[in-house]
Amino acid sequence: MSFLLCYFYPEILEVGDQVRRKYIYCPCQKKFPKFCLYIFLCVLILVSNTSGSSNEEIPTDHKSKEETSKKKKKKNPLLPAILITGGTIGTVLYMGTVWWWDKSGFTGKFKFTNEGYFGKNTYAGGADKFGHFYASYVEYRLMVRMYKLIGLKHNDALLLSALAIGILSTSIEIVDAFTPYGFCYEDVVFNTFGLGLGYFTEKYPKIDSLVGFRIHYAPSSTYLEMEKTTSLVKKYIRLINDYNGMTFFLDVKFAGMGEKISNSILKYFLFGINYNTIDYSPGGDNKQRNLGFHIGLNIPVILESIFNKNNWAVKASSSFAKYFAIPYTNLLFQYDFDKKNIKLNFGIAGGIQITF
Repeated sequence: MSFLLCYFYPEILEVGDQVRRKYIYCPCQKKFPKFCLYIFLCVLILVSNTSGSSNEEIPTDHKSKEETSKKKKKKNPLLPAILITGGTIGTVLYMGTVWWWDKSGFTGKFKFTNEGYFGKNTYAGGADKFGHFYASYVEYRLMVRMYKLIGLKHNDALLLSALAIGILSTSIEIVDAFTPYGFCYEDVVFNTFGLGLGYFTEKYPKIDSLVGFRIHYAPSSTYLEMEKTTSLVKKYIRLINDYNGMTFFLDVKFAGMGEKISNSILKYFLFGINYNTIDYSPGGDNKQRNLGFHIGLNIPVILESIFNKNNWAVKASSSFAKYFAIPYTNLLFQYDFDKKNIKLNFGIAGGIQITF
């Protein structure tokens, strides 16, 4: 609430002598770059324009203006859309300030940084790039569903979600530019790729049935040891940097390959490429960058074939398995670019594996 107050009531921000030209302060004594306010307000204006125009109805001869006005008033999703968009962006910016930016500090100068994509000397071995891809992909698809739930038309939900996620992910990089992290164009590239995949899978059901992107995550021992004295909330938030425990899967599903294949036993399987890193983030002495090919079970199709697909529990389980890789349901063949060896594992980063 204090975060929202600091945006809508800037006059209350003069706390002692803490007013600065480059920052605004909320009552909880956390500072925010002023451009966070501009980004936040611009998004609300965009939402207002998009949502307000998406449900306009022109009165006809047999519909009075009064009836149209009542219907429009009843179904206008403007306020919910503003709350969803503003709440999402505000929450992310607040969390970033409390747990990252406030800790690193703001330099006051805009700077670019080149992280080197998947290079050996990068801080996460490139796993963070797939993290950006996955986050934008899932966030986009979730936002589309939320906007449609409050009454937006499908195409309007697609557009507004793209605007919201695009602005949010880019604004995070802009804030980073004023910290020691810097503005990373590689992150913007993978954010865009993830948003693009989300758009095409939402726009075209056939693509959704054919292609997918999943993650498997289990907290790594290094991360748990490093964060053992951290509060539960912060530990949960900071796990996004525990790339040691993550494996990313770009899937191609047999179920989306046409009627002949989708009606065969192959529909229960999928294949694709995968990537994970070990001892990059958090750091360690056994660094690995593993890229490989996988085959696995298409869990959503299996569940819907065995149980009633209209059951809420089946729907929830299928949705979860669509974005999260279930342990031991994938067989991975990987090449380690650091150790120069080949390995076989079951989709759990740092788990049981056979090295050749």
